[in-house]
Amino acid sequence: MKLVLDSNILFTYFWGKSVLADLLNYKKLDVLSPEFALSEINKHEDEIIKKTGLTKKEFKDRYQELVSKITLVQLKDYEDYIKELARIFSHLNEKDKEELFLDIDFIALALKENCALWSNDLLLKKQNKVIVLSTKEVLELVT
Repeated sequence: MKLVLDSNILFTYFWGKSVLADLLNYKKLDVLSPEFALSEINKHEDEIIKKTGLTKKEFKDRYQELVSKITLVQLKDYEDYIKELARIFSHLNEKDKEELFLDIDFIALALKENCALWSNDLLLKKQNKVIVLSTKEVLELVT
């Protein structure tokens, strides 16, 4: 199963009982994420360490594990889909448009790859361009 992972799903890799880590270790998942998502992880490194209780070394080790298990995709590989989505989403109300544009890279990558997006963001389910699966739904599909 191929899935695009949003930043919040990637963050869960650092938790002690990470569903993402378990699935990546034991299931055949082809997971992708925009390359910039790693900068989000790096930006929140101190917060992740504080919330998880990991040491800096443990965080770095987990980070390297995560990077080795996902395919990172550069913006140039899906930017045409962002332009298409921006046009499609232009009719939305300002609040929904702003929120969807925060995640437009993930939607665009899922659209390009013709696969689902793994996210627990309920707003993403309001768009109809890609299927959005929650963690619960992913678990139901792979177990």
